[in-house]
Amino acid sequence: MKHYFALQYKITIRRLSDVGLQPLLGCLLIAVAFILLTFYLYSQTTYAPYLYVLLAALVISKLSAPKRNEFLKIIFGDSKLIKVRLLENLLVALPFCFFLLYHHNYIACSVLHALTISFVFITINNTLHITVRTPFYKSPFEFTIGFRNTFYLIIAVYIITYFAVVSHNFNLGIFCLLFSFAVQLGYYLKPENEYYVWMHSLTSQQFILNKFKIAFVYSAYIVSPIIVCLSIFFTQHLALLLLFYVVGLGYLVFIIVLKYAVYPNEINVVQGLLFAISISFPPLLIFFIPYFFLQSKKNTAKLLK
Repeated sequence: MKHYFALQYKITIRRLSDVGLQPLLGCLLIAVAFILLTFYLYSQTTYAPYLYVLLAALVISKLSAPKRNEFLKIIFGDSKLIKVRLLENLLVALPFCFFLLYHHNYIACSVLHALTISFVFITINNTLHITVRTPFYKSPFEFTIGFRNTFYLIIAVYIITYFAVVSHNFNLGIFCLLFSFAVQLGYYLKPENEYYVWMHSLTSQQFILNKFKIAFVYSAYIVSPIIVCLSIFFTQHLALLLLFYVVGLGYLVFIIVLKYAVYPNEINVVQGLLFAISISFPPLLIFFIPYFFLQSKKNTAKLLK
């Protein structure tokens, strides 16, 4: 069991290195982001403990995937499997429990603790196959794969949007809108096989512009429920809502041109740093997007000849 957790640690460190982050820096960034998200959530709504438990449950449930449990059962057997799964769940739940106790949410912490233990014993029928239908089938890859891997996050965002409306908290609603865009940005981090670029009978400029069009349309499918709810219940903030929507689309455009500027490689730490800088100062998109648009045109032209 000790070797298993040591292996998981090495895999995590290697994944951070693969995306161009020094492991210690990557862990520090994740910790800081988690802390900032926690305090922001608690500052915006009184429903924060419930949302926190929901978020923790969603993360822990990912460890209960059927194939993963089958693999662990083969390695450890029935007796050690429970110990491994319990320790995994507790390690994931620990930071959530810490902040729940910090904010004196003892009941919510007890509920999370009970869920953490119960997920150890949950078994899923292997013959049950659930297909998540999406409206993204006409232009496959980014949104088709990305949505099926993150649909539970989208559902969580919709639930938080409901709480934003109920608590009359427009800022929390804007957070939901921006978070949904952040999820979509993750769809473009993994480059597709070169065949999926080569098969297009388009010029490089047409190819990139078509990617913009697909992103705008498919993104609207995801964010429209949030925008409709916020526009109905916060009519006085329509202009601000539209501004954040346009900014979200701007970052979608930026991640696309970044992706194809270095294609078929993944976005490295330099491009990631530029993206982080643009988040801190969005007007930089006016300069970054045209530059990387030209780079992406030049790069994809090699495959689209």
